[in-house]
Formats: sequence, C-alpha cells, structure tokens
Amino acid sequence: MFVILNLKKNDIFLQQIQIYNLLIMKYIILLYFILFGFMLAAQNTLWDNTINTNWPENFTKVNIECTFDTGFQPCMIYKTTCSKPQPLIVSLHIWSGNYLQQDSLSYFVAERNWNYIHPDFRGPNNQPLAMGSFAVISDIEDAIRFAIKNMNVDTSEVHIIGVSGGAYATLLCYMKLNYPAKSFNSLAGISDLKAWYEESIGRKQKYAEDILKSTSSKNCKLNNEEAIKRSPIYMNPSKHRGKLYLYEGIHDGYQGSLPITQTLNMYNRIVSKLYPNSTQLLIKESEILDMVVKRWLQDVETQRTLSNRKVHYFKDNKNVSLCIFEGAHEQLIPVALSLIPEGNSQPNKRLHILTLGDSNGTFSYGWPQQLKDEIPYVDVLSISRVGKTIGFNNNGDSTLNQLATLENDLLNANIYIGLEEYDYIVIGLGTNDAKYDFRNNQNEVYANLELLIKRLQTFQYKSISMAKIVIKSPTPYGIKSQSQAKYVGGNDRVKEMNTRFKEIAQKYNCIFVDTFTSLCNDIEILSNDGLHLNEVGQKKIADLIAIEIKKAHY
Repeated sequence: MFVILNLKKNDIFLQQIQIYNLLIMKYIILLYFILFGFMLAAQNTLWDNTINTNWPENFTKVNIECTFDTGFQPCMIYKTTCSKPQPLIVSLHIWSGNYLQQDSLSYFVAERNWNYIHPDFRGPNNQPLAMGSFAVISDIEDAIRFAIKNMNVDTSEVHIIGVSGGAYATLLCYMKLNYPAKSFNSLAGISDLKAWYEESIGRKQKYAEDILKSTSSKNCKLNNEEAIKRSPIYMNPSKHRGKLYLYEGIHDGYQGSLPITQTLNMYNRIVSKLYPNSTQLLIKESEILDMVVKRWLQDVETQRTLSNRKVHYFKDNKNVSLCIFEGAHEQLIPVALSLIPEGNSQPNKRLHILTLGDSNGTFSYGWPQQLKDEIPYVDVLSISRVGKTIGFNNNGDSTLNQLATLENDLLNANIYIGLEEYDYIVIGLGTNDAKYDFRNNQNEVYANLELLIKRLQTFQYKSISMAKIVIKSPTPYGIKSQSQAKYVGGNDRVKEMNTRFKEIAQKYNCIFVDTFTSLCNDIEILSNDGLHLNEVGQKKIADLIAIEIKKAHY
C-alpha cells in the first residue's frame, strides 16, 4: 500500500511522498482504533466493561488487612461528607472484574452523598481463592467492617448490590455473610455453578473454563462436589437476614449469557426452605416454562413497570422478592441504585425530592444538596441549569425553558426513581424570568407557572403526578446585579413574583416558601455578585424549605 521510491535528486517530491505515506499510516491507525472501539462497545456495556478503570472525583483506593490470610485487599471507597450517618452501598464487581473496574453505580452514590465500597474479594472468578470460596466472604466482611469503622455509616442501612458475577457474590452474601445487612440486591445472578458450567459449554462461553480453574485441581473435569459447595442455591437461607431482591430480564439467555432459570430456581429454593408449608408462594413449573420458552406469560398479567419497562412477573414476601422485567442480561442504570430499599417506617421513611432550579441549584453547596443534611433519610434529585426560566427562551435558548424541556426532564426523573415515587417536587425558578429583557412579559411568568404546575400534577407517571409541589419564591436581587443592564429593575419584579407566586401556590394547593422576604435584608452579605448565593445563603434556603416539608410530612 505504501509508495516507496529511491529518489536522490528531487527532494521536494520525496518529501511529498513521505507525507503521503504518513497520512496513509495515520488513517490506517485511526481506522483500527475505530474498529477496535466498536468491538469493545459490542462486547461491553457500561456496567460490563472491565477495561474502564476511571473513577469519579473523591473516590479513593484503600488497602484493607485480610482476616482470611496475611494479605491486603484493595478497595475503592467514597466517604459521605454529611454530618449525619448515611447508608453504605457495598457494590460487588462482575465475574471477570476486580476492584478497579469502574462501577457505573458510583456516580449515583456520590450524587446521593452516601458511603460506598467496591471490594476486590480475590478478583476475577478464575482461580481457587475466588468464585465463592471462604476467602471471598471473609474479604467482603472485612470491607464492611472497614467502612463502618472509617466512614459515617448508618449501620441499619447497609445494602449489598451486584449484577451478573457481582449478583452471584450477592447471593453468596445472603446465604453466608456474618453481618446483618438490610438488603441484598441481585440483578441477573448466578446461583448454580454446576448448571452454569453445563450451560456455558452449550453456549461455548469462557465461563466453563473459569469454573474448572476455580473448582478442579486438574482443570480437565468438573469437580461437582466443589461446584455445589460454592453455589448459593445449595446453601441454607436464614429468616434472620435482610431481604433478598432478585431482578432478571426475561430475555436473558437469548440476549445475554445467563438463563433466567438461575434466578427463578433460586427464588423457589429460598421460599421452599423458609416457607415449606406455603407452596402457593412458589413459581409454578408452567410459569417457568412460559418464561423460558415463550418469554411472556399467558395467564399472568401485571400492571407494574420498572424503568418504563413492563414487569412480566412479580412475587414478594417478607424475606425475598422477585421481579422479571422486559430486558436482557443487564443492570438498569441508574435504576439499580434506586431499587435499594432504605429507611424503615415513619418518621424514618426515606423521602424522595425532585428539584427544578436555575444556577443557584447547580453548586455543590447549593440548596438542593444542602436539603440532604436538613431532612433525615432524604434522596434529592436536582435538575438545575444556569440561566433556566419557567417558560422563556433565555437568550433565544429553548433548553433554558423549563416548560420546553419538562417532559424529557420528568422522564429522566422517573427512570431515576425506579419503583419509588417522589414525595415532593420543589420549583426553584423565577430569578431569570425577572431579567430586563422580560420586563414587559411578567404576566406570562404567572401563566407559565400555572401551566408548569398543571403539567406536573397531570404527568403520565404517578411517580411524578402524586408528589406534593413546593414553590420557592425567587431570592432578592442585590445592588451589584442590578447595576448590570440585563438585570435593571429585577428586584422589583421578583418582589412582585413573591406575592403572585404565593397566590398561585394557594390556588393549586401547593406549599409556598417565601425566600424573598427571609433573605431581603441580608442579600448583600449572602451574595458576592447580588445574584448567586454563597454557602450560607444556600443553607438558609435549604432550612426554609426543610421546615415546610417537615411540617407537611411529619
């Protein structure tokens, strides 16, 4: 392909040929990496990528002393910055991964500001000390003890979660862990290594070889006794444990590596052991056959959804829950974390709050983030953007118009919440609607707010429409901001908004929070630019909102 010439006289022509050769080589290399990238994309999903070892900010590596032997176990951790104890998420890596494999759940743990640990527990499942050995359980217990000792953990809120090989480890923990975790969350989990070995041979998957390496000394014939010993389905469950939540896509095994019978049989095994006289709790053989062969159930209909997907089959009792959804071998991101059941009963039931805001809601110390410290057991999803208005295209940008982006924002919020519902939606908009450009359109502001409320109250998903709406009035404009042409007269307009927003809140049975009056006298010390509040100012807003929510809820 390359042009090779032996030229001595025409140096210019020689240089052109060299450049041509370099360009060809450059595009060949570029094409290679593009094709390689497509191959990786085809083989790995976000949660299934063992190559990606990039972690979000503030996640750090620690080495934990092992009680099983004299070694150290590496882990990735995140410590909450909240003053009050927060839940601990123990996220277990997949079959071929280790502690370094980037975990997509980590972003959502950081968003909630919970505690997090991602232990190594002997790395990939391809050697005897991994894959369900005594060392695995010991390492996970060591990781939990370390987290409780070194982080601000609510010890009644320890949750273990894993997908695929991580779900296999989660099932092992449910059976054998010597720590009272509150929930064990298995997504597409392996329960029977003996069956998994045979299924992998039929599918020509590498997992059969991994099982041989881990359970058989000669790596040529399966050690059935050892495979059974390391399989959760052959272990005995205890009623004195947290609850096990089993999730599986109905198309797994066809569009994925794991037959759904691994999950269905695990559920039946636990129920038969814990409730031997309650056969009505079991999945019927005909139902299992329909799910495996037809991939739907003719005689079973459920109105449930999971992340906007149909739930084909659902069973729930005190110790174990089963959810078969429209999907394959996958972790539902970001739904997986929202599936975790935190909180007990009132008044400690976890609240879910959605906030719609502008630039004051975007800071790491902004009022949506500070709500997490002001209300016990709260989960806050903030959808805020610099320059956002209630219903104007700010600077001609429709993405800054909350009414224009509302449906997409709410669909994402619904995915985020999973099977739960938002208790409160806080509207923190109006400051940008008071800009000089909109001085002649103020009546539209109030009409837009009413329309926003109506659309929230009638949204297609109950996770949104059932929430109580909180309207936060815009905060005052300071002197520095009003000295700029685009904000001239802004304070008079937000002062009028304060009165009108309160009337609208009463009209639609919403909670009103008067932040304008409360911050009016101190705005010059609460904001450096007269528009964006500092950390003290943001805390004042969070305090005011928290007071009203606590008053309404508790």
